[in-house]
Amino acid sequence: MGLLTIARRLCASARAGHLGTGISLRLRQLKYKPLPACSSAQIRRYVERAFLQSCIFYIDVISSCNLRCPSCPIANWPKGFWTEGKGLMEPGLLNRIIRKALSECSVRCVNLYAYSEPLLHPRLPELIRVVKSYRLRCGVSTSLNVLREPDALLEAAPDEIVISVSGFYQHNYGITHAGGDIEVVKHNMIVLADAKRRLAAKTEIAVYFHKYLTNAEDLPLMKHFAESLGFKFEDSWAIMMPLEKVWAYVYPDTALAEMTDTDREIVDRIAIPLHDVLEVASRGPVNSCSLQNGEVVLDVAGNAYLCCASAMDGKRNKLAPFLDTSLGDLQRLKRSHSLCRRCMAGGLPPVMTSTFDLPYIHALVEKRCQERKAINRAPIPKV
Repeated sequence: MGLLTIARRLCASARAGHLGTGISLRLRQLKYKPLPACSSAQIRRYVERAFLQSCIFYIDVISSCNLRCPSCPIANWPKGFWTEGKGLMEPGLLNRIIRKALSECSVRCVNLYAYSEPLLHPRLPELIRVVKSYRLRCGVSTSLNVLREPDALLEAAPDEIVISVSGFYQHNYGITHAGGDIEVVKHNMIVLADAKRRLAAKTEIAVYFHKYLTNAEDLPLMKHFAESLGFKFEDSWAIMMPLEKVWAYVYPDTALAEMTDTDREIVDRIAIPLHDVLEVASRGPVNSCSLQNGEVVLDVAGNAYLCCASAMDGKRNKLAPFLDTSLGDLQRLKRSHSLCRRCMAGGLPPVMTSTFDLPYIHALVEKRCQERKAINRAPIPKV
């Protein structure tokens, strides 16, 4: 690589906001494993890698979930097509995945989840330690309906544990987190908070509340409860997942998935007006996507899939085994995929990557909420 090429890489990294991240990540990784005596060619290759794009990895370390949330593809996607990987991920496989990832990009974070429930994995603390051995940020997301050995979990030192909820009382939570028990979740939150205090653990624990048209009264109660335990609290409007279901609801004539009665019932509870959002998004087609370029989604066997917004469908959306395929080739497979092209033509990447937090979406949601309130206040007609 010549000096001009290096300069171009530096400028491109700076423009994309990757420069500082790439340098700091590489310095931390050098602390983990200092460079041995190297030839000039080896040093040159290492410098090249330092300025590659940064990526976030979402890795399902188990292929199952103990809940059947109707807005999640674990529940609403045909089971026979859901990933080709089954069972549990072994620490050795995770180790090989991370080593390859570090050779191809600056790894911003390794999240040990995509759609499944990581706390069901009996060796989850060991997997977290694999990630932390590379001085990488590690995240875990859970419904917290199960909590095995909280001390061991926190001693493994994940950087973040996110607890997903959608209610404070069971009559709301049990519908949108189907199969879950909010009283079990609250008990486990207390146990986890006690363990965090006892161990003086540095792990940040956050409660993430999914807002629907039907659970607004539960939000302040859960916020107070979470913050009383020392947890961070965040909320966001719930959305139907995966992307294919949203498309099927709005554009049934070109549907990529079947909309069931259960799907329609949950969409009725969602405050985001899907037709309006997709209509506005379609006015601005895009030609780039951070989910396409900056995220890698893997199943329990290490197979790569399109993105965290689409279904991990083993027939339609599986790309290739990560260990056998370069990151560049995986990104080329994404760019040529029909769903990616359809998503970009519809202007959806800004919607998907903003967690549905764009200003116009807030305005549309507020309008829908006001309409819902007006309906609820309307007098019942006399017969």
